[in-house]
Amino acid sequence: MIKVKDLKKIYGSGESKVTALNGVSLSIEEGEFVAIMGPSGCGKSTFLHLLGGLQKPTRGEIGLRGRSLSKLNDDEITLVRRKEIGFIFQFFNLIPILNAVENVAMPLILDGMKTKEANIKAKEWLEKVGLGNRFKHLPNQLSGGQQQRVAIARALVHNPAFILADEPTGNLDTRSAEEIAGLLRDVCGKWGKTIVMVTHDPRMSSYANRIVHLKDGAIISENRLI
Repeated sequence: MIKVKDLKKIYGSGESKVTALNGVSLSIEEGEFVAIMGPSGCGKSTFLHLLGGLQKPTRGEIGLRGRSLSKLNDDEITLVRRKEIGFIFQFFNLIPILNAVENVAMPLILDGMKTKEANIKAKEWLEKVGLGNRFKHLPNQLSGGQQQRVAIARALVHNPAFILADEPTGNLDTRSAEEIAGLLRDVCGKWGKTIVMVTHDPRMSSYANRIVHLKDGAIISENRLI
């Protein structure tokens, strides 16, 4: 599904140069749930942004389903993000004036689907993530955990090949965080999605199949849990 080889990312130049990633190589199989851990500034989020085509590496290769991101132009990378990748963020990134159904349906509508059909698919995914009774609620009428469930439904509604989650439980209380981590494991196990999750919390990483530890921009260890 994902193959990374000798990935390097440098920000700035001269005395202000910062090496965020330094020669990272990693393979992720279809259907895996991989947690990326490490201290602040170790390169976790940079790695996720590179996988999602949000940034370009200084050096190295990123292969997604046999295609090299470095060989795609900006329009092609945008299409890959829209069609094949679902993003989940720490702060939900929901549109405050739209209700749950409208937030989840938005990616489909932007991709050209009729609103009625998009809303049907949005409701299906909200049901799957346990929010069948919250269709018309605005984000400020939902708890943090419920907002993240809406965000997960939005990430899944276009049937992406894999999910990239950047500290998805970092803005939640312990109970909600564990519920979201369990839901992500279901996303992997029940619906067959590949997940790469950045987290600093060992409790959340325990829900993954494999934990990859980064330090100073390099992989220092890997642990397979399942």
